[in-house]
Amino acid sequence: MKYASITLACLLGVASAQEEEKNPPEQAPEQPAEEGADEGEESEKMPPPAAAPSDPKKIIADLTLANAAKDVGRIDSAAKEALAWAKGAKDEATAETLATELTDSIKAAKGNYGTLNVVVEALGELRTKEGLKALKKIAFQRKAKDAQEEKLQGIALLGVGKFGDPKDVAAFEEAAKSESVVVAKGAYEALGLYGPAKAKVRKQCAELLMKRLDMEYPSSGGQGGKSVSAEKQARWAEVSPAMVNSMKSLCRENTINDIDNWREWWKENKKKPWKDDDES
Repeated sequence: MKYASITLACLLGVASAQEEEKNPPEQAPEQPAEEGADEGEESEKMPPPAAAPSDPKKIIADLTLANAAKDVGRIDSAAKEALAWAKGAKDEATAETLATELTDSIKAAKGNYGTLNVVVEALGELRTKEGLKALKKIAFQRKAKDAQEEKLQGIALLGVGKFGDPKDVAAFEEAAKSESVVVAKGAYEALGLYGPAKAKVRKQCAELLMKRLDMEYPSSGGQGGKSVSAEKQARWAEVSPAMVNSMKSLCRENTINDIDNWREWWKENKKKPWKDDDES
């Protein structure tokens, strides 16, 4: 009987071990160390590294193929890379070639305004002769039919403004008269890009802006004390900050924000000689 008991115990022990192998006992999940958790939290807060601009030759090749196929998705992707490269571009010959392809993209991506906005912005950053022609067609020669075209025209106006050509000032004045708030605002912001220009040009732009400030100001015009329309007030709220910021740039006066103060400043300084950057 003694040996029988021992044998039975051994058998039960083996059976129990086999059962544990088949169904191991549940273990509590390991708690990550606090130090590791802190490191994880820090890594989540860190922004991803900025991607380096692509090779311009590859961008040009991609645009050429995408334009030929009218593949809007590929045009959009390549245009975004072109925009990133254009912001630090120094190779004028490559910029001209890239601008030619982007100009073709305007036709190939017709009607796709999200992509067109990127294409036009890239042309403005490249600042090439070929790109300027395309920008002017959108900024000055086309009348926007809807909100999407208005936005595109506003981007084109800013692109033309980056060239700082004094011959374009009159065209910006006409664009500023647009009933579209977006187009007018684009023209006012573009005039502020003439900040580095010669004193004569800066003064010309500032005089234009002061005239437009009086035209845009939402007054009742003295007509029996009638209230100003909500539409005029809304337009003023949109365009006046752009006008003031451009005046700051042109006149090199960063502390004046109030319209009445600008009127006073202009009255005192419009007849005074303005100096160029190279003058002491």
